[in-house]
Amino acid sequence: MTVTAATRVLALLGDPISHSASPELQNAAFRKARVKGVYVAVRCAGEDLMGLMRGLARAGGGGNVTLPHKEAASRILDIRSEAVRRTGACNTFWGDDAGRLHGDNTDVEGVRRALASFMHGPTKGMRVLLLGAGGAARASLAALVEEDAGDILLFNRTLERARAVSLRIGGNKVRVIRLAKELEGQKFDLVVNATRLGLE
Repeated sequence: MTVTAATRVLALLGDPISHSASPELQNAAFRKARVKGVYVAVRCAGEDLMGLMRGLARAGGGGNVTLPHKEAASRILDIRSEAVRRTGACNTFWGDDAGRLHGDNTDVEGVRRALASFMHGPTKGMRVLLLGAGGAARASLAALVEEDAGDILLFNRTLERARAVSLRIGGNKVRVIRLAKELEGQKFDLVVNATRLGLE
């Protein structure tokens, strides 16, 4: 693809970012669909997030947000999808002709599809351990609740964050674990790691 002044720029914003395969995947999709755009990964500090999101959107682009900025991104938006309002996290953003910044959380549907693919059947009634309380955990919890998982246990190193996520998304379906030792000897049908463990 030839990059010109008309090429739209879309970016993945996060930190760390070096592990991401998104640029290769997205640019391959752009080439196949003949989209005049380029997708890049940008290591982004929290204080730069608003400027990058709004600047990309106003220039006709947009992009995605990954850890640790999904929750902060949701607060920057002018127009939030139902998934963003429910989870308090945003992973996709774009602008409109009026200069407003829109956002969605496609992770929720992504988790639902992954569950259907990897579990080879419904997750209804399953006993699930969810690790983490950030943006990925919020999307995972929303998907698990929508799929009617049974007993959902949530563990995070910061107890208050886990409680806040549980109250916002899970309600009575989620039990927050205070200490890791409470998990000893317990069995689960599914364990979801929504932490940054393994990314670096």
